[in-house]
Amino acid sequence: MKAWQNSHKYAPEKGRFFTWILNIARNASIDQIRSKAHKESQKTTDVDARHDLGCSRDQEKINNANYVSRFLPKLSAKRCEVIDLLFLQEYTHKEAAEFLNIPIGTLKSRSREGLSHLRQLMLV
Repeated sequence: MKAWQNSHKYAPEKGRFFTWILNIARNASIDQIRSKAHKESQKTTDVDARHDLGCSRDQEKINNANYVSRFLPKLSAKRCEVIDLLFLQEYTHKEAAEFLNIPIGTLKSRSREGLSHLRQLMLV
């Protein structure tokens, strides 16, 4: 509707028609997201629906952890320990480094190497 109402403002020498109409749609979307009505509708989302979303995310997280944990024994013990702490037990890098009593750089290297090896194992 906005494109039709403002069609007299289109100037071909300034750019393509597609770009002009795309910007109108983009700006209308941004206006809608920033509007009070949209923000109010987000606040009144059903509490049960939010709970269900959380449960499905938790279940997905558990499924992913179960899948990944099948491949962990194929990693070296040090890499396996790091991957377990960071991704399955959700430690921060700092917490995991302190727990293992190793420098954070060493932890990150083991994590990178472990993830790379895991990726190779999963793709085979």
